[in-house]
Amino acid sequence: LNSAPLWWIIRQIAASKQNGYFEFKPMYVRPLPIPPASAADKARLSELAEACAAAAQRGDEETLAVHEAEIDQIVYRLFDLTPEEIPLIESSLAPLGLRQPCCRFREASPDCLPS
Repeated sequence: LNSAPLWWIIRQIAASKQNGYFEFKPMYVRPLPIPPASAADKARLSELAEACAAAAQRGDEETLAVHEAEIDQIVYRLFDLTPEEIPLIESSLAPLGLRQPCCRFREASPDCLPS
């Protein structure tokens, strides 16, 4: 769930709240498309998520950004996104700050979840 493609989808379907929060009710989360992944992909995504959490806890933004980028690349592949589609997703999230590492692996704050 902590990937650029799913943040893009959330922005399309979830209700936004004051101060830039999104509402993560089951009605918004349940229909999220989760592509099938191999055991190797699941294991790698799990390793990366743990590494991201550790990097965020240490305040290591550079390592966090590297791991998040790898997560995104795996998820792009799982969604069969084309090289033309990836920049569209990334460019739509960048001005909103959703490409910032804090948005996915730190406790949410109004600064991290703009609508």
